[in-house]
Amino acid sequence: MINVCCVCYGEKYKPQYPLILYNMVKRHMTIPFKFICFSDSIYLKKQLPSEIEVRQFPEHNLQGWWNKLQLFHPDVDLPGTTLYTDLDVVITENAGPTFSGTLNNEGDFIDFGYVLEEEDWDYTSNMRISYFEVVVDWDPNGGAGGGRQVTFDVSSQNNTVGESQNDGGNGGVITTVWNVQPFAETVSDTADNIESFLLSFETSGEWMGGKFTYSQESIGSSIALSESIDYTITLTYYTWDFENIREIAEI
Repeated sequence: MINVCCVCYGEKYKPQYPLILYNMVKRHMTIPFKFICFSDSIYLKKQLPSEIEVRQFPEHNLQGWWNKLQLFHPDVDLPGTTLYTDLDVVITENAGPTFSGTLNNEGDFIDFGYVLEEEDWDYTSNMRISYFEVVVDWDPNGGAGGGRQVTFDVSSQNNTVGESQNDGGNGGVITTVWNVQPFAETVSDTADNIESFLLSFETSGEWMGGKFTYSQESIGSSIALSESIDYTITLTYYTWDFENIREIAEI
């Protein structure tokens, strides 16, 4: 269990700020956590859901951001690992699955993701994904000459994009960006309330996957100790969130 802490003091930040931060942490955190908000307000606890633990500052003689130091006060009990974050951050990145391996010969390949029904690549239930980055980082073995070539096909159940890369003797990195719900800097819509406004932009994510192929061995070398290549494939996904939502009432 990890402690995720924030500090809400004075009148600069309203109760929705700790709540928004908690919801972002909840969407992105992949391990159990306890969310704790330290505050100088005696009313904040009644304004936030029970999932957020609200604690009073142990001291009341500090001003402004100096209150962050109160997390180091000897009376503050935070066993284990603690992560502190400010209230005005936006969390968008989350690490997905990663795996490594070796392809030994030309024509060898590895399937991954939905192709093998691997559920840790299934993001169809995540409604706020902006885009994925699927990356393969690969290196040649054995001191062979350049010319080894790979093909990296990234796909979902709906589409496929692919790219080939020649190593030039040093391997390489292929990054595929897969858009799900890209946004302009400013968006607008008609809704009865903020919750309905956010729901109007939500859309199902993707079940990602693909295929990495060792498509051509090296050229120009007859004394290679090995023609194999090592690879690491990773997925990172980025979610969206809105700031400064303003309601405009009809006149």
